[in-house]
Amino acid sequence: MPDAERIKELRDLAFDTCQKAIMAAVDVCCPRLRITTRSELGKSIKTALRELRTDLFVPKNREISGLTLGEVYEAFELKHSEMPLVIASLRAYRTDYRDDIPKSIWEENEEFNETFGPVLAKNEAVSRSWFDILYRKALHAANQEGIHGQRPLPDSMDVLMALGGRITSLSGRADYTVWYEETTDQMSTNLACIEMKKRGDAKKAIPQCLGYMGVVHRRRVNLKKSNTDVYGIATDGRVFYFLGIEKGYVRISEPLTWDMHNPAEAGVIWRGLRAIVRQATALSPLNSRNPTDET
Repeated sequence: MPDAERIKELRDLAFDTCQKAIMAAVDVCCPRLRITTRSELGKSIKTALRELRTDLFVPKNREISGLTLGEVYEAFELKHSEMPLVIASLRAYRTDYRDDIPKSIWEENEEFNETFGPVLAKNEAVSRSWFDILYRKALHAANQEGIHGQRPLPDSMDVLMALGGRITSLSGRADYTVWYEETTDQMSTNLACIEMKKRGDAKKAIPQCLGYMGVVHRRRVNLKKSNTDVYGIATDGRVFYFLGIEKGYVRISEPLTWDMHNPAEAGVIWRGLRAIVRQATALSPLNSRNPTDET
């Protein structure tokens, strides 16, 4: 049963059980109360419970994009690992020539910088368009390895979780996702999302990206999946943070910078992107990309 339906069922059951228990206690403790008094008391109890139900049991709506890092950890019961994510430790990370940065990427990078350089710091859409190029190249490389059939899928996410002492409905839409099962209803994805921000704001994308990853991780835990690890990237198109949720622990890489004048570091970024796309698409190559208005 989906989380939302299960929580609603439990909420209604708790309300009804509480109401019956209180009325039963009244009957036991005050057996001689007049019928009219007992009826009035029952109405008062029901009214109070309805108010309590509204305050505690009716979900509060929150956007995942508005969560702080602390709220993400609380909502999805995550723990911070002091060990940063080492990109080269990813299962599908390669160091040989097959994952060298293609010459075509450097050519497009140079053309992109010449065309959009002056507006990069102010425009998230322009930053996103550069990452679109990298993402498309990574998917094309996966196709070249014999992994075919990418098709768009909806990547909106919503889940009911406990946050701040009350049930909260969390919802949002990731910028990019790579799915590796045939349906999205089980939130079965290895690369949960890549979250974009405008130049200079890469670090601000971390809570939002981890929020989407948390939705996927929690769903997979609830479904008792053998693999609950989820990976993602928070970036502004120049600075990249690779993120991982591994057995409930959050690991965040050191920031890496994409720079034509530092091909070694750019190479680590490219190989990391290739690795997590390869890990996801190797099982069932389904991916989605939807623009978002979230900042």
